[in-house]
Amino acid sequence: MITYRAGNQKDISNISKLLIDAWKNSYQDFIPAEVLNSLTLDNQVRRHTKYMAANTTYFVAENEHEELVGFTSYGKNRLKNIGCEIELYTMYVKTDHHRKGIGKSLLALIFSDLENTQNSMVVLVFKKNPFRQFYTQNGFVKIEEEIIDMGTFKLEGEIYMKSE
Repeated sequence: MITYRAGNQKDISNISKLLIDAWKNSYQDFIPAEVLNSLTLDNQVRRHTKYMAANTTYFVAENEHEELVGFTSYGKNRLKNIGCEIELYTMYVKTDHHRKGIGKSLLALIFSDLENTQNSMVVLVFKKNPFRQFYTQNGFVKIEEEIIDMGTFKLEGEIYMKSE
């Protein structure tokens, strides 16, 4: 049984671990190994602590043992050339929990949270992300392509939008 709730400071370590595992397991074909190997729990904990303090909204999914199996976050749109106020920042589900509806349920929580305030959202996805079809399967439409500057390298990205 999976339960869903708002994420909080107590979840940050587990959110950070899940994100690192997801990147290392899913992006090894297109993100340089040195970048993946440089991902640290301390850096991710600092990053997500900062985001929560800046009012980024998180939702988490837990199994019956209260272990984190997925999370999502959203906030103000950072894609300045897109006329939409809300951006989906993260959506990660543990590999062994894929295709069980967790991502879809997390997405529904966001739109429920936004009910009557916003009816659209954008997300920027790596073009080589092996799970980007999740977005089109859940009502997002590709609207644009963009180069994602990762600091030490650049990747092709795709911007998707969903309107409720």
